[in-house]
Amino acid sequence: MTIEYLNDTLSKMEIALPGSLGEQYLFSRGISLSLAKKYRVGYSSPGSWINKYRDWKYGRLIFPHTNSNGDLISLYGRTVDIDCNAPKEIRHDHLCGKKGYFNARALLSDTVFLCEGVFDCMSLIAAGYENSTAIFGISLKWDLIKANKVVFCFDLDDTGRNQYRLAALDGLLHGKEIFSMPLEIYSGCKDINEAWIKNNNQLGKLKWDK
Repeated sequence: MTIEYLNDTLSKMEIALPGSLGEQYLFSRGISLSLAKKYRVGYSSPGSWINKYRDWKYGRLIFPHTNSNGDLISLYGRTVDIDCNAPKEIRHDHLCGKKGYFNARALLSDTVFLCEGVFDCMSLIAAGYENSTAIFGISLKWDLIKANKVVFCFDLDDTGRNQYRLAALDGLLHGKEIFSMPLEIYSGCKDINEAWIKNNNQLGKLKWDK
């Protein structure tokens, strides 16, 4: 798929977001429409997602894969899970081909906050930390990370902890200062977005630990 086709497709989905089930789902995750629009989040109604064999009855929120210049290079579709029972195998869908990160421009900051998922990333951005990136659970490309300080904000489940241990070691080998988000920010939740919702769209002052 060409970049022109991806941009045209995403533009149409951006127009479809206001007033949609996608906007309702964002609200349930503590993310405002204005913030979503700023970061080019769109909505794909049932039957309109490019990968139709991975469609979902309530449609999908669409997020851009970008490179560190901010250029669109692919799309990610996340089910709008009103009933909270979307089959896990279709919940997340990335288009085939080249992959990027959500808000990859933050990789050029002196300090970058790295999240697994887009809702954690957008929660941090909403809290004022625009230098946050979601890696979509994809392996890190350290050559793209120009930040000197890397703060990992991964989930507190076994997968997130294991990812952090491996990624932190790689980061040190690449000469980065490595930090992890302190446990108190999570407020007993498994990820940043859950903590954001639990604390009424607030996060504590972000201090991080080595």
